[in-house]
Amino acid sequence: LSDFAARPGTGVRGHVEGRLVEAGTADGLLPPELDAARTAALDAAQTPVLVRVDGRPEALLALGDVVRPGSYHAVDRLRRLGVRPVLATGDEEKPARAVAAALGITE
Repeated sequence: LSDFAARPGTGVRGHVEGRLVEAGTADGLLPPELDAARTAALDAAQTPVLVRVDGRPEALLALGDVVRPGSYHAVDRLRRLGVRPVLATGDEEKPARAVAAALGITE
């Protein structure tokens, strides 16, 4: 890997064996199979990440959040202390709602 660069909010890029490889937001026109994968990822409350090689869309990764085991106990403890838990995030709405639902958070 050479010429690695992280672009906040859009993804990463670098050269691998002389080829430009980029991973980032899955926006824009995509081949039908990758567009279907993007839709499936969004429907499953996952974040789609598009992989391009030399500018061509090649793959789509579906990334999901994993709730840490201690989070359930922490949220339960807050409730017992009289604190109303609220989830604040900069993530997309569906993944955020999925995490909130897993923890029993309604706001």
